[in-house]
Amino acid sequence: MDSVIGIQEQCLSDSERWFPDVAHDLIHHALSMAGEVGEFCNLLKKIERGSLRHDNESHLELAMELTDVFIYLMNIAAVMNIDIGEAYDYKRKVNIDRFGSANPHPTPGRISGPLQSTDGEGPG
Repeated sequence: MDSVIGIQEQCLSDSERWFPDVAHDLIHHALSMAGEVGEFCNLLKKIERGSLRHDNESHLELAMELTDVFIYLMNIAAVMNIDIGEAYDYKRKVNIDRFGSANPHPTPGRISGPLQSTDGEGPG
């Protein structure tokens, strides 16, 4: 998929095929997305408190929960006929005007941090 709008269309098409009764139901998508955010945060909590190791398996679980959030967001945007890529570009300009220009020292390459994949393989 080479565009955000293409991803939105694909997500909505999948929802129409797999879940036709709720594919265009904004409340369903919003509540489902909130649930997925909760599942992602619960995994983060367990890693933070030490009851779940941050290894390749838990990293993949985090990536999959975050992807579920993304899929619901893409469905919401598609149902509302919002090009989320264009909306992002516009919002970024608003934020630059509000908070100042972009970071003069951007992170090279992919975003990384404490939850970066532990082996460099797979999502994250």
